[in-house]
Amino acid sequence: MAPGVDVRTNGGYVLACPSVVKSKTYQWIRPLVRKEELPPPTTWLIAELDALEQRRQKPSQKGNGPQAQETGLLLEGRRNAGLASLAGRLRRSGLSEAELLAALLTANKQRCCPPLPEKEVAAIAKSIAKYAPGPVESCWAMREAWKKAVEHRRRKYARRTHF
Repeated sequence: MAPGVDVRTNGGYVLACPSVVKSKTYQWIRPLVRKEELPPPTTWLIAELDALEQRRQKPSQKGNGPQAQETGLLLEGRRNAGLASLAGRLRRSGLSEAELLAALLTANKQRCCPPLPEKEVAAIAKSIAKYAPGPVESCWAMREAWKKAVEHRRRKYARRTHF
């Protein structure tokens, strides 16, 4: 979206408190606020995110296009996120770290082109296994909440601009 700005939505994950990487724990710099206290996204951000999503939906020229999507291939640039997403779905269904690793190693061999090193796949399984199994706030629920917040904001500003 812009240099130094990374947007993670459906199919990605973010490291945040209390994530641990290389024995170091992420900590909040400022205290957290309730979701209701967060300001709604600005109009330009909504437009940028919408445009980003449209570009993501279109087939890429780099081989991540329709054929890769139809076959479920994970090509360079999408392998780590693809396996992490798969691991997240499997973890929510209750799989243990060992089960995640077995499934990810198989998916890595069959779907990643070229396959990731086994050490990297094991790191994904270990990281995702730290999350609690079972139902958590789903991507669908978050998307719906954002849609409602964005639509509310658009209606609010639309009333102000019409004379």
